[in-house]
Amino acid sequence: MTWLVEQLKAFGSTESASGAIALAVIGAAIASIGWIFVKIWDSIRNMCIHRRRKKEALTHLFVDALNQAYNLKKNFSEEERGRTVSLIKQAEKGFRGYVENYDERNISKEIAQYIAELSDSEIAAISTYLDYRGLFKQYYGKLETDKFSLLSNERKESVLNHLFDQARDLEASSQKVIETMKSRHKFLCKLKKEHESFMSSLHSEVPTDDKRNPGA
Repeated sequence: MTWLVEQLKAFGSTESASGAIALAVIGAAIASIGWIFVKIWDSIRNMCIHRRRKKEALTHLFVDALNQAYNLKKNFSEEERGRTVSLIKQAEKGFRGYVENYDERNISKEIAQYIAELSDSEIAAISTYLDYRGLFKQYYGKLETDKFSLLSNERKESVLNHLFDQARDLEASSQKVIETMKSRHKFLCKLKKEHESFMSSLHSEVPTDDKRNPGA
């Protein structure tokens, strides 16, 4: 016991070799422990940031699918197909489609960095949805071009029918994404209910302009 007390006293003395060594060891140990804690904290923080950004990406994709499903069902129904074909037939020449522009986030790029962390069923559903979404957007944009305006009415009807068929495929794939993601991420169930509540609160009837074709 006396030896231990003497050694502890010697720790504070640089004149003692054992004290100097002990102080160096303790300093190195404290520095190492501090470094370890910093690394642990950084890892926890980065993990939290990753989870939050992944959740944001999933939320943005899910809301996009909800909006697509809602708009496609409403604006690309068989009634709308018939109404637009009728407008094409009534126009003598130069019928040009109206394409609704909207602010669009790069969903594909945003979800790409997290896709490998998802289940196989989610990967399949999301990949199919994004493919149909890209094709539909590209085809849909052609309706307001001069090239479409100069087509014969028969060709315009053919283009329109193909667009509506693509809309059905996109709607089906969006519903698949919604159901697949909802079953894997419980927080999205609440989001879906909130989306439905918001949509039901909107005006049930929106004035239409006969010069415009339905838009997503």
